[in-house]
Amino acid sequence: MRYVGITFRGGTNPNFNNLEVWGTKKPYVQAGLYGQCTWFAWGRFYELYGYDPGFSGDGSSCVKELVEAHPDKFE
Repeated sequence: MRYVGITFRGGTNPNFNNLEVWGTKKPYVQAGLYGQCTWFAWGRFYELYGYDPGFSGDGSSCVKELVEAHPDKFE
């Protein structure tokens, strides 16, 4: 697998060398879903906020799962 470098406007770029964030902890990696939008969203959330976002479903259910997992932080 090879990652293509991109620059994120107004913020830091993802650190794909951080295996804890982009490899070992993610439910999407365990399911073999590398490179999917939810794979990226999970990793980027964990990288920026420092904790598991609490979602593992498809893109249409991620926000609902995030709010349910962390009602004290998101509404």
